[in-house]
Amino acid sequence: MPSRPEVVRLVGTNRALTAQVFEENFRFALGGSLSLRTASVPMDPKENPAFFDAGDFFAPNYEIQPLVPWLLARREALGKAQRLLFVAHAPGGMAWVWRLLAPLLRPGDRIVAPSPHAASVIAWLEPSLEPFVRVIGHPIPGPTGDDLSGEPAFLYLGRIRPEKCLHQLIDGYALFRSRRPGPPLIIAGPLHDDDDGRPLSYVMALRRRAARLGLESSVLFPGPLRGRMKEAALAGALGLCNLSLSLEESFGKAPAEGLVRGLPVLATTWSAFPEMLRSRGVFVPCRKGAGSRTVDAGEIASGLEALLDRGRLDPLRDGANPYAPAAVGGAYEKLLTEALEESSLRAPSGRLGALDRVAPLCGLSWEELFGFHRDECSRRLKRMAGKEAAAYGRAERIQGILALSLQEDLTALFAHDGVVFSGQNLSLPLDGTESPLLRGAARGEASLASRLASVAALAEEGEVAEGRRLLEALPEGGVSFAPLPPSVWP
Repeated sequence: MPSRPEVVRLVGTNRALTAQVFEENFRFALGGSLSLRTASVPMDPKENPAFFDAGDFFAPNYEIQPLVPWLLARREALGKAQRLLFVAHAPGGMAWVWRLLAPLLRPGDRIVAPSPHAASVIAWLEPSLEPFVRVIGHPIPGPTGDDLSGEPAFLYLGRIRPEKCLHQLIDGYALFRSRRPGPPLIIAGPLHDDDDGRPLSYVMALRRRAARLGLESSVLFPGPLRGRMKEAALAGALGLCNLSLSLEESFGKAPAEGLVRGLPVLATTWSAFPEMLRSRGVFVPCRKGAGSRTVDAGEIASGLEALLDRGRLDPLRDGANPYAPAAVGGAYEKLLTEALEESSLRAPSGRLGALDRVAPLCGLSWEELFGFHRDECSRRLKRMAGKEAAAYGRAERIQGILALSLQEDLTALFAHDGVVFSGQNLSLPLDGTESPLLRGAARGEASLASRLASVAALAEEGEVAEGRRLLEALPEGGVSFAPLPPSVWP
């Protein structure tokens, strides 16, 4: 009988509660199907990572994932055979990593997207990665079986951040309460910053909002719930609320927890939520607002009424639950066993992706980009080791350009709207002495948004004259902007 695939889990500090919970679930699910052990990344980039010397796959946790291209380059330089298992938690926020990965991957490497929508985001950004991508949902343990009872309530579980639309949820809940009596709203999640321990300003704003609406005793903030406290809250809940508009979504752990327990879920028509929840979901549309998406309080109120009227459903038993840890562990075992036998790959489609229309990626060589990445990894490792290191370099500035230039189209992709990504050539003479940011932005068919973001990055680097050159070369009529004070441009 062949031995089970061995996975070395590379760990960094997971400060976020959601990352910690995933890690627990992941280890529990895979522990029965795979040989799983833990290792650390060396803090000195000159050291050879010892974890390459054993195991079939190395699987970086959430904190280590920005280092993956550098680790793959070390694997190649050392001639190691270990394969990559990359669980993609937030594909929409990893454009820089996706651009760097393709030349470093080999047969048997795997990128696991937790939903079909997450896989589509990766393919939209970087189609060359499609041969390596497979879909397996995150493991979600079911109820413990204990006889627990909690307070009847509408329940939110997760990070307390503006993109989770909790201020709109409170507004919708106030409107709902003006129409009929109802249960309290519990907003459960960390109330303090993961890094410095300070109270979150958004939490304080939500408390003030609830007080202004006369809901101090009805909108509750118990902090993070785990173990029996969390199970009791889920057991008593009349419905789960998850109105996210975050580009970091890829799966929806809290909606899945409600789904397997038979809770109706109020969710936005966003990311993987529609394909996951289907008829068990009550959906709120993502409306186009001023430069972003939003949700309507009236539609939220109607959704809360629908949750009450629908009531609890039958839980998903193990045979019908694709997120049961045993099912997920079995899917990983099959996936990795097949990957170990893979000796060649199907050819990628050859089509262009969104990243081929983003300055400065479309104008810089992969080798130049990887050089910036290597410098970034050196700084990141120093900070992880508690040493002084600069916070920003060229890699971080390019990542800022990506975030700004992709936001509108990623938002449309997450909202399930049609996406049309276009670029335009520039006429900008170059002499070879320019900043790489200007040179990259001047070449290829880059989008206007990415070139404007490159102007801002050049100014941040102190290359004000080059930023002005790029701005003045942009096509007429493509953008309007107010004149800047004379002191800004030389």
